[in-house]
Amino acid sequence: IAFSATVNPDLIQGGTADISVLDLSDDSVKKIVAQPGPDSSPRWSPDGKQILFSSSMGKASYFAGNSRLALVSAEGGPVRSLTDAFDENAGFVAWTPEGIYFSGMRKTSVHLFRLDPGSLRIERVTGPDAFIGSGFSFSRDGKTMAFLSASPMSMNEVCVSSFPFRPRPLTDMTAQADAFILGTREVISWKSKDGTEIEGVLIKPADFDPARKYALLCVIHGGPTGVDRPILLTPDARNYPADIWVARGALILKVNYRGSAGYGEKFRKLNIRNLGVGDAWDVL
Repeated sequence: IAFSATVNPDLIQGGTADISVLDLSDDSVKKIVAQPGPDSSPRWSPDGKQILFSSSMGKASYFAGNSRLALVSAEGGPVRSLTDAFDENAGFVAWTPEGIYFSGMRKTSVHLFRLDPGSLRIERVTGPDAFIGSGFSFSRDGKTMAFLSASPMSMNEVCVSSFPFRPRPLTDMTAQADAFILGTREVISWKSKDGTEIEGVLIKPADFDPARKYALLCVIHGGPTGVDRPILLTPDARNYPADIWVARGALILKVNYRGSAGYGEKFRKLNIRNLGVGDAWDVL
């Protein structure tokens, strides 16, 4: 059994997570990855000879950095980073004969990618560019996957696809909203005070009139490495009922200020020693 463990359960000790292997024949435990920063979520390779895991690759200051997929022998030894070329957090999904699949953000989109563990070549599997997927799960033979897909016009729907990617929805959760008058959602961008490009999700009334003036309400996500996406009826609607507000004459702007996830490590680090300053520029 491969597992990760911290020195104690305190949340502040998350960076001490290392990878160990428990031998079930004699209950012995051998630590195979011990480096600064967190190493977690180990997965066995299909042949059982290697272990894939999420890693900060020895960086003790890891909070705003990219989490990479890394590989180590099941016996321990050198750690090899696989996703240095991917400028975002890589979330493991599956390892099949075709390669290692992981999910990752691209601005407000979320895609599935395939990695060749030999050449380290990465290719995007899902589309179009604005695709927002989650919850990817593969069949035993690795030839079919199930996932959730949402859009500015739809709630999360359960879908399936083989390869190449041709999604087929199995549910119609969006039908619940057929009788609702909902706003429209689009991603817009602008330049902040220091020239940094910022994106946000603009929600407008269904009967939007460009000649009319509207009140503007900004909804600011937390984190700071959260992210807002153009999805119909997002979970925060219970606290920020955007569609009710736009129906009463407002525009809603959800700002992905500096520090937000999805825009790469450099963007995520722009609020270091600048928190509450640069992000305020972005919103204002």
